[in-house]
Amino acid sequence: MHAPSLSTFARTPAGFALGAAGAGVVIGLLLNPARKIGWQAHEALAGDWVGVLKAEHRMVELAFEAALKTKERQPMRRATLFKKINWALLKHGVQEETSIYPALRETGAAEEGARHLYEEHADIKTRLFLLQSMDVRLPEWLGALEDLRDLIEGHVREEEDELFPMLHERLSRDENRRLTMLVHREGVRLA
Repeated sequence: MHAPSLSTFARTPAGFALGAAGAGVVIGLLLNPARKIGWQAHEALAGDWVGVLKAEHRMVELAFEAALKTKERQPMRRATLFKKINWALLKHGVQEETSIYPALRETGAAEEGARHLYEEHADIKTRLFLLQSMDVRLPEWLGALEDLRDLIEGHVREEEDELFPMLHERLSRDENRRLTMLVHREGVRLA
């Protein structure tokens, strides 16, 4: 008895399934870098680190607006928009926590501001977790999402109106360029 040829095996259900799985792995590996590049393209167009973070803030604001306009009969849309908000906030938070907030602390003048921003990020992550455990069809879920949006709006105002301009002004052109590269690197890593 001899072993079946590769072409004979490929025509069997097991062979077809193995081939499809292999193709899926290859496609996934090829698409991941493309997805990262596509997601980060908006950052590259935004300019320096302040522009990048502001662009991300605006994207999250738009997702909140869309989610808050959904009706109870649209649970899939709510869930999809919430996943987008959750992922964007977690990615964005890591970018700020690993590059911008340490730079704020290093300047000396904004150490307390950086500490406050870290604390708000912890609160945001807790609220995201709680929203994940709630039924998106409940009116309480929409209220909790609105409360989160309000917290984030205040957080963003503090960053954009006070701390980010102060940090940007205190840093040299080279230091701002280095910070921009750090934000981009973290963004690509997490995309």
